[in-house]
Amino acid sequence: MPFGVVCVLVSWLFLLVVVRPDDIQSIPVVFYERGGALGKRNIAVIVLTLSVIALFVGFSFIADVFGDIGIISLCFVTIMFGSGLLSEVIHIPEAFSHCHRSID
Repeated sequence: MPFGVVCVLVSWLFLLVVVRPDDIQSIPVVFYERGGALGKRNIAVIVLTLSVIALFVGFSFIADVFGDIGIISLCFVTIMFGSGLLSEVIHIPEAFSHCHRSID
C-alpha cells in the first residue's frame, strides 16, 4: 500500500479510538443565518483582491511601473489594513510579528 493510504487509515483508526463516535444518539442539525446580499465591505475586498490578482498576472507588462512584485503585495496589505477592511478579522501586531524580515 502507498504511504499516504496507510497514513489516512491510521488517522481514521486513531480518531475512532479517541473520539468514539458511538457515544451519541444523533447529530443535531445546526442552521446558520446568512446576511442576505453582499455588503460594501465584501464588495471592496472582492474588487481589491481581483485587482491584485490581475496585477500579478500582468506583472510582466507593468514591471517598469512597480519595479518588484512585492510592491504590489505591499500596496494590497497597506490598503486592506489602512482602510480598516481587515482590522476586525486580523489583529495587526500579531499578523506582522510572524512575518519573515530578511532582505534578500
